[in-house]
Amino acid sequence: MLKAFYYGTIFLVISYIILFFAICFGDKLFGIMSFYFQVVSPFIASLITSYFAPKKQLVLGITMVIPAITLGIFLKFTYWFLDIPIDYFGFKGEFIVASLYFAIYIPICFVGSLLGYFLYKYMHRQ
Repeated sequence: MLKAFYYGTIFLVISYIILFFAICFGDKLFGIMSFYFQVVSPFIASLITSYFAPKKQLVLGITMVIPAITLGIFLKFTYWFLDIPIDYFGFKGEFIVASLYFAIYIPICFVGSLLGYFLYKYMHRQ
């Protein structure tokens, strides 16, 4: 089960590193799409996690919310530290962003884990 969790977390880390460098180097088009990128990444990570999990696939897929929120807050804090303009700066702003991420990521990760579960059942049917 930890192997599946690591797969999802590694995917999230790689996607947030790509997002960080894309915004730091001033890609304006990607800067506009960064919110959508942050929404799609946890969806795919929960799909990967629930597909590779041997049991409790839905629960493990939904737990991708925790590393997604942690990485999102870390990324926003890093932007604030590097003086890249962001909304809701400071520690109070991080709490606001974390609550928004939580409200957005729970249904997205649930749908991603459901899709991964059904994909696993479809691919391994007998």
